[in-house]
Amino acid sequence: MSEGPESPVLSSRIEARDGLGCAEWLEEAAPRDAVYTLSHLTDEQREILLALLSPQDAADVVDQLPETQAVDAIEHLDADVAARIIEALPSDEQADIIGELDDEEAEAILDEL
Repeated sequence: MSEGPESPVLSSRIEARDGLGCAEWLEEAAPRDAVYTLSHLTDEQREILLALLSPQDAADVVDQLPETQAVDAIEHLDADVAARIIEALPSDEQADIIGELDDEEAEAILDEL
């Protein structure tokens, strides 16, 4: 991929609410570049991205983020969206993220599962 790690392409696709374009960028990006770019998105960009992607693609993104960023992103999503993403994560990652959420958020997400 020709864009650098802090790709303006991904940011512009997020801003345009282009879920398919975001998924395409994530698929084509080198893993190291994707992780770097994802960890440098703003909280708002990360939340929009997760809401735009399929639950599996969003789970792949969450799985690549540092745990604190993953928890923060999940915490700010609607419970039903967060639940679909968490459901697509490996069970150990599910437990880690749910365990880091505040009780009210965790309960709302678990009610959706």
